Amino acid sequence: MIQLRRGRRTRALRLVGLVAALTLLSSGCDWTMFHGDAGHSGVAYDPGFTAAQATSLVRSWRFHPGFSIQSTPATFKGTVYLAGGNGVFYALDLGSGAIKWSKD
Repeated sequence: MIQLRRGRRTRALRLVGLVAALTLLSSGCDWTMFHGDAGHSGVAYDPGFTAAQATSLVRSWRFHPGFSIQSTPATFKGTVYLAGGNGVFYALDLGSGAIKWSKD
């Protein structure tokens, strides 16, 4: 009886994984891994952004910790997280670039 339950659970998990993979493939998600592809090229085709739009871009804010930035910034719920070369981890406000907090 226990073996039967494990088999059903495994099949259910495989089905969920298959559905998730098919959803990603059908949604046109090009960045399924770090830097976009197995070669880590960091290049992606974005048909929604044109060269003409680039001329109208304006900088919202700028942040430099005084040293190099040691990580790719990550965003989550309005906060940008990054590690500075000075050994400090920063949390910045996405809208203004103001430091929310930092930790040595």
